Amino acid sequence: MADDILERYANLRLDDEDGGVVDLGTVNSMPSKDKFHLLLIGRIKNLPFNCRSDDDVKEIVANWGEVIEVDEDILGLDRFRRVKVLLNVTKPLRRFQRIIDKGGRVVCVEFAYERLPFFCFACRVIGHAEKECEMVSEESKKVKLW
Repeated sequence: MADDILERYANLRLDDEDGGVVDLGTVNSMPSKDKFHLLLIGRIKNLPFNCRSDDDVKEIVANWGEVIEVDEDILGLDRFRRVKVLLNVTKPLRRFQRIIDKGGRVVCVEFAYERLPFFCFACRVIGHAEKECEMVSEESKKVKLW
């Protein structure tokens, strides 16, 4: 039986699978700015009726990061819009934004994020939890809240 297995895999080589072998010696090891960005889907909630167009949504989330896609809202009846954005994970996530609608009223819209990875609620930065946060005091870390 062992001879049968050896015979089957005798001609198998690493460079035959998936387009060859990657030579890491030729890769530049400088940190890339892409390593600090994450593609997230966010919801903008409580949008006024007159601020639900794609251009309005892009303007609201312009300071988040690069807008990749805005979900289609054909009828414009939903009170939220979903947006796919490339975010810088070293900056805190926004929870709300005050906007001036087209009627001149100041409105507070809320942001909700879908499928967040490790997220610190103390400093609002992605990448670590409250246990590892430098902003949380040692006394709070000793209390078993997690």
